[in-house]
Amino acid sequence: RRLLREPGIQLQPVVYDPMGARIAEDVGFAMLALGGFAVGAHLAITEPLSSLDDFARITRSIRLVCKLPIMVDAGAGYGEPLHVMHTVRVLEQAGASSLHLEDQYLPKRVQYHRGIEEIIPAGEMALKIRAALQARTDPDLVVVARTDAMRTDGYDEGIRRAREYVQ
Repeated sequence: RRLLREPGIQLQPVVYDPMGARIAEDVGFAMLALGGFAVGAHLAITEPLSSLDDFARITRSIRLVCKLPIMVDAGAGYGEPLHVMHTVRVLEQAGASSLHLEDQYLPKRVQYHRGIEEIIPAGEMALKIRAALQARTDPDLVVVARTDAMRTDGYDEGIRRAREYVQ
């Protein structure tokens, strides 16, 4: 949260293992991201096949060697609001400083890399965001809501959804 209050843009390199995290820390980055595409590539599977356990395990291993804040890609929250609550608790216990949720369908589609995307209704995403905020035990855990609406429905819909998600 301190870094979010600072002016300017903070670079957040994507890592997928403890060595990458240590290198990022050693060269002076202030925060990290554990990205879905990077984890999938690291595990030699496509991102939609990666699991909550994969992300929690990698987060825990990074946390053993690095103290930088880390934002974890929580994908579509691994399901409905109740699943999102479980996801938040698992990633928080693993050492995530923040996580981001996206308004994609679950199970995640593999074809989104080809530009074929679908997003859930904004009201469903709002329920997931509320569930995530309710589930965290550490009020400093930052929950980031992400929308893919700009790619599927245009700029105005992306802005409208982002504003709704903030509320």
